[in-house]
Amino acid sequence: MASFSLISLYLLQLGSAASIPATPNAIVCAADSRYITNNNSDSTVWPWQTYKSSDAQPPMLQTDRTGEALFDGLLVFDVAPGGPATAAKQISPYIMTDTGDLVWSGPVGPSYNVRVQEYNGARVLTYFSGEGTAGASAVVGHGYGEIVVRDTSYNIIATVCPQFKNFTMETGVTAKCHSDLHESFITSRNTMLVSAYNTTRADLTSVGGPKDGWILDSIAAEVNITTGEVLFQWSPLAHLPINGSHYPLAGQGVNQSIPYDFFHINSIQLVGENYLINSRHYWTTFLVNPQGKILWEINGLDGGDFGELPEGPGETHPGRDIAPDSATGSVITSGPHNQFDRPSTACRRVVQGSFLHLDNGNMFMGYGSDPVMVEYGPLEKGETLAKTRWSATFGYSTLISSYRTYKQVWHATPATNPDLVVLAAEINDQLHCAGNSTYRGYVSWNGATDVTAWMVYAGATNASLKALGRAMKSGFETEFVIPNDAAFVQVGAIENNGNNVVRKSQVVAVGK
Repeated sequence: MASFSLISLYLLQLGSAASIPATPNAIVCAADSRYITNNNSDSTVWPWQTYKSSDAQPPMLQTDRTGEALFDGLLVFDVAPGGPATAAKQISPYIMTDTGDLVWSGPVGPSYNVRVQEYNGARVLTYFSGEGTAGASAVVGHGYGEIVVRDTSYNIIATVCPQFKNFTMETGVTAKCHSDLHESFITSRNTMLVSAYNTTRADLTSVGGPKDGWILDSIAAEVNITTGEVLFQWSPLAHLPINGSHYPLAGQGVNQSIPYDFFHINSIQLVGENYLINSRHYWTTFLVNPQGKILWEINGLDGGDFGELPEGPGETHPGRDIAPDSATGSVITSGPHNQFDRPSTACRRVVQGSFLHLDNGNMFMGYGSDPVMVEYGPLEKGETLAKTRWSATFGYSTLISSYRTYKQVWHATPATNPDLVVLAAEINDQLHCAGNSTYRGYVSWNGATDVTAWMVYAGATNASLKALGRAMKSGFETEFVIPNDAAFVQVGAIENNGNNVVRKSQVVAVGK
């Protein structure tokens, strides 16, 4: 059923006749039109949201919060299959509010690591998009594709498509672009750090495999965003022994179809002129200079060059929250003994995941293969346990995943027009302030972050539209009343409680 609340209902200043006044300051009866759909016939499909004016079908967010202060930002995350492809109604990158309202639904298909970054001094949205027969696989844990860069109007301003020399993929896999889903970080010098998985020959006798075996050599690279030119490239195989991996061979490496993923790169970060490279299967983060030499390492087994670390999981994923001091190269962490209480939803980090320090002191964590994200409060002096302030679940455990989740500031005005549909009022319509009006308008604008109201125009002809009043925006899609004598309707978006319309929808005929 539709989601309504008293604060989202606005009285229409028209009287019971619901005729057209020329009063743009009037408040039009409106409400959030979101519907939550639950596929009762298949319990593995998480409930999803549906709309009249948009084909978007984002997951319902099952949220819990304490009422304590949260960071003022938007949730930026991808929804990817962690098991059956049917476990999510729609596989896409998303931006949502922490109250569960959709803001932006990206292209349908495998997209990973969506986030807000800065490029040439402006905010951009980036994400990995799998392409060709390669796509991305939750089974093998990597993919091949391109990195899409969108501006604050959602125009694609760059498509990063690196092509490495002497690069081979698994048997039967084809793709024009060699980027992998794990990394797509824009540096302060406006280049991009990317990962790529090269399938190549290697001697696996040191780990009990064939002498003429196959491995995945997960490359770390820096590329030119505009041209795709490779500016730096580092191969783990060229610098590390294969038997240093903690990943079991388990029958892999015998042919090109199932190469042994001995290193498994997770993340890359620029530290001054050097590169911080994190490996899941080596349980290690390496600092590498531009010539490819390893300067130091820190690992989860014996601590590496920094001595023994506190007890905990050996593998690391990812290295983004290790905050290096660019001047000294020393590693600053949030404290090895810090702990985080679990949200009310039971969760278990298996693979993937992310962690962010937020500007207000809070901390934000994504649980990767468990579709859970949590905002923790700041650690008080002397405390080692961070307490949950907000949490959200968006899928059934291990059936849906999100490679990394973020809470970030993002303001966008789409280049497209708002979407408007007009439909006859449904029998169970709950817009109780509608009087005897028999038609409803439904308006949304995919990606718009700052719309606060919709100016509604109506008229007997296409050329005689007059301002009816404002329908206050509520949720992703706003439902509003159409006067009975209106033959044509249009809406205009108003941002930040202002008075100017920034973009209008198409004119829509009523009852056609």
